[in-house]
Amino acid sequence: MTYLDELHTLADETEAKVWTVVEHLDAGQITRDEAIALIAAIVAVANRRATSLASLGIAADLTLATRTPVPVPAVSAPDDVRRLNAAAATLLDRLEDTPDPQGRTRRLARAEPLKRASEARGQALAASELVEGWTRSLNGDTCQLCTWWHRGGR
Repeated sequence: MTYLDELHTLADETEAKVWTVVEHLDAGQITRDEAIALIAAIVAVANRRATSLASLGIAADLTLATRTPVPVPAVSAPDDVRRLNAAAATLLDRLEDTPDPQGRTRRLARAEPLKRASEARGQALAASELVEGWTRSLNGDTCQLCTWWHRGGR
């Protein structure tokens, strides 16, 4: 499995777990406060896993590129439980008026670890003395901004 495969699996798992919490809230099996705490905890753990995955991925990439073992860079995930609690509360407040509550819930849950992995990867690259720069490569699921940056050579 590749780094991206693992990262997308993490995002998929996070989506499913957070949506399950919302389903339990809707069924009256948990309270709103419990749902907020669970969503924040699930996403915080996913963000930490994404940070570790990104660090391991950079070490593997640099090991392959240099043909020399490279230690895993020390990149830590921020302690952002307060922000995640606020995001979960906002999500739950808005779900009733949202045309696609499942889609909105899944977007939040998916975006968090993907964003954190990207940030951690950037931090690891910036901290490495082996990296002088990098070239953006595109895959089949490239966003518009990455496509624009790639065209400009960034």
